[in-house]
Amino acid sequence: MTPSLPSWPLGKSTLHKLTSKKYRQQLGLYLLEGTAAVHDAWKQGGQVLGVVHDARVEERVTEHALVEEMREAGIPLTALNAADYKRLSDQHTPPPVIAVMVAEGSAQPTIPLADPLVLALDQVADPGNVGTLLRAAAFYGVREVWLGEGTAELYNPKVLRAAMAAHLHLKVCQPVDLGQAFKHAQKQGAQVHVAVVDGSTEVVRNQPDTPVILVLGNEPHGIQQEYVEMADRPVAIERIGPVDSLNVAMAGTVFLDRYLSHPTRGA
Repeated sequence: MTPSLPSWPLGKSTLHKLTSKKYRQQLGLYLLEGTAAVHDAWKQGGQVLGVVHDARVEERVTEHALVEEMREAGIPLTALNAADYKRLSDQHTPPPVIAVMVAEGSAQPTIPLADPLVLALDQVADPGNVGTLLRAAAFYGVREVWLGEGTAELYNPKVLRAAMAAHLHLKVCQPVDLGQAFKHAQKQGAQVHVAVVDGSTEVVRNQPDTPVILVLGNEPHGIQQEYVEMADRPVAIERIGPVDSLNVAMAGTVFLDRYLSHPTRGA
């Protein structure tokens, strides 16, 4: 059930509660920081409950223009003093504009797959990596991403900062029982490809002929063994230099490029 939304203006204590995952889920709201991200989210149709800002918006042309444009559009605004404002961010110097956004309802995986490729993240706990992968997925035209148990929360501030509002271009499903989703998708004709660190494994260099779920795992432990065993195909990036692996966000971006950017290139 979608929680009923509180009315604006939100009290200082309620705003501060949104720095906690527990209260984000209870209230159905999250904080989106930064002028560019807020602007993009608003223009992309994200539901903005209201915007808080500090005195710096009066000194900065871009921020002032955004606040005035949102004011004219009927978006409610609240100015906070520096001390209260700083409590809303884990950054040493928060950006001058923070939007209170309405979270999307819980989404379920689309099975059979509606697109050539779905990205699935297995226990990718680092929020910066998750956000970067969401941004890369949106860049390459992926429309659906599955976040398995143990993967960083979509509305974690660090995820959102790295994603730069890319999540609004995506259907992001979380939490997903990846094992069950893989089984159901395979029965409907999809393949599961698991990314591994193994130069002898076949490397994909073209868009797949059948729908694919590309699975990435966390860096220290990789993908859970049960998913590796049920996969149709392990895939890897060929190593040329002496470094033996890539950060998962970097590797995931390379995989997306290999799968989706070269439809005429042979494997």
